[in-house]
Order: sequence, then structure tokens, then C-alpha cells
Amino acid sequence: MRPFLRRFVGPIPLAALGASAVSFWATGLWWLLPAGVAAGAVAAALGRRREAEPPPAPAAKQIRPQLRSLIEEKNRILEALYGAPPLDPVKIHEEYAGHADRLRPFVDDAVAFLNDAMDRRKRVLFEGAQGSLLDIDFGTYPYVTSSNSDACGISAGAGVPPKRVGHILGVAKAYCTRVGEGPFPTELHDAVGEKMREVGSEFGATTGRPRRCGWFDAVAVRHAVRVNAFDTLAVTKLDVLDELDSIPVCTGYRFEGETLAEMPSDTSVLEACEPVYEALPGWKTPTVGLRDWTVLPEKARCYLQRLSELVGAEIGLVSTGPDRDQTVIRGRSALASWFD
Repeated sequence: MRPFLRRFVGPIPLAALGASAVSFWATGLWWLLPAGVAAGAVAAALGRRREAEPPPAPAAKQIRPQLRSLIEEKNRILEALYGAPPLDPVKIHEEYAGHADRLRPFVDDAVAFLNDAMDRRKRVLFEGAQGSLLDIDFGTYPYVTSSNSDACGISAGAGVPPKRVGHILGVAKAYCTRVGEGPFPTELHDAVGEKMREVGSEFGATTGRPRRCGWFDAVAVRHAVRVNAFDTLAVTKLDVLDELDSIPVCTGYRFEGETLAEMPSDTSVLEACEPVYEALPGWKTPTVGLRDWTVLPEKARCYLQRLSELVGAEIGLVSTGPDRDQTVIRGRSALASWFD
């Protein structure tokens, strides 16, 4: 899908898309991105499913006219809105038919493959690609992705029934970050936020774009805990907070004189909310590389315990550095029991 998109997305300036000041998601232009195009085609029942076996002759003959009809529609949009040159359905068909042959060995029936593996008591690990607040149904719409990025996406995306998902691990930083536009009540616009970004290396892995940084938002994380039913939480980058004297934690939102304990579903309300903070003492002691809960500074343990109480989930893992072995697995936690 990406080469197909680059033909017309690349040369179009953002200003022409009305996205100079806001993200693609804010303007509904996410459909121009690869995931958005694919999701839009699926929702409109316009796409073609890639099967493990070559399509039978009658089905193969249907692909070219279906592709032509779809591209005619896209060409009208490209010409009318962006003045872009039309796409050639014949060339696209020829190119992507070759891609299909290359991809076919990697395509299988996910429902049968995964459920058969679980029937044989194989361990199956699903990893979410994006955060819960980017979920198209339960996130900060319209600042979201085009799919279910929370735990319910396992069933929706892989065909594994909810009852077969044995354990769910949530991952949250010891503070909050966000990439791109969207409401962020605890965002910091000062030197502390800059320091977090620097110490935590908070830059996009692909684009290098600086991430927005702020204090831990217990309201947002509690929402994620409820939607995903986490058995336990992994809290990462604790060491980024080592030098702070005091660490505010958001425990609620204030909106038009009222205190909200839950995250509002209306994004315009969320954007107008002010965070209600509870200040916790910093530990002012390096935690980098520590691997045992008992050797963490007492105030660091108190900080983590308070986060656990506020979000309604135990914390079973804490990372104290970027390396894999700079990890604390808390004894007697749900997470620890998974390794027994």
C-alpha cells in the first residue's frame, strides 16, 4: 500500500490538505495514510482479502474491474481536491500482482493457525502496536489510529476469542508522553518537560519527532486499565524521574468548576480540562540498573505504590534503564506467576 500512496501523498504539501497546524487525525485525513486507506476500504467492503492460495480463475478476473472502479473514485478525489495527476489502474494491477506472489508464502488463516497452536498448549504472545488512547473506539477520538489498539483488538484482529486470552499486561511510563496532536492535560511546557525529553530520549524512533512530555495521568491510565482489564502493569523509565525533588501525579480533572474522576469521552471537554495534582516526594537517588524491588529507594517504591492505588492495578514490573536486564520483576505479582 505504501508505494501506491507515495505516488500522490508525497508531492502534496500539508497546507493543501489543511493540516498545517493540526495532525492528519484532527482533520479526518488519516485515510490518506496507509492504515487509514486500508481501514477505509475494509469498512466500505471495497478491499480484496489476500488468501493463502491463489484466487480461482473467476475471482481473479474480478480483481481488475474492481480495482479500476476503486481507482476511478480516488482519481476524482485527487483531481478535484488536490489537482494531482490520475493513477493508472493497469500499471498498479501489474505491479501489485507481483507483490502478491511474493507475499503469498507469508499469508495464512490466522484463526486456524493461532487457535490450533493454543489447542496444542503453545504460548502465544500478542503485542499492541499503539497505546489505548489511540484506539478508534475508546481513545481520544478523532486523535486516534484506524483500528482497535487495546486488548479487544486481539479478538477483532486475530480471531482469538476473549476467553482464550489468559493474561493481559499493560505498559505505562512513570510519566506521560504523546506524539502529535491531541489532548494532553498534564503536558509540561517548561524546562522540566524538556529535561524529561532529554533524559528519557523521547524522540520518535522513525521520524525523530520530539514527543510531548508531562506528569503521570492516573485518570487516563485508569481508563486504560478498565478497557483492557490488565492483570498487572509494567511501569517503564522510572529512572528518568531520579533527579526530581517533587513529582506531581494527576488524580482528576477540573472542568467548569467540577472535579472529574473519569476521562470524558468528549474530546473537546478533555481539551478544556485542567489537571488536579497530588505531589509526591522524589527520591533523589539513582535507580538506573536496579533489579530488585527491595533495593529501590523507599520513596520510589511509595511513588509506584501510589500509582497502583490510583489506577486500580498492581505493578508487576519496573524498568530502570534502556537495557533488557535493567528490569525489576516484583515477587508475588501476577507477572511473576507467569514465569513459574
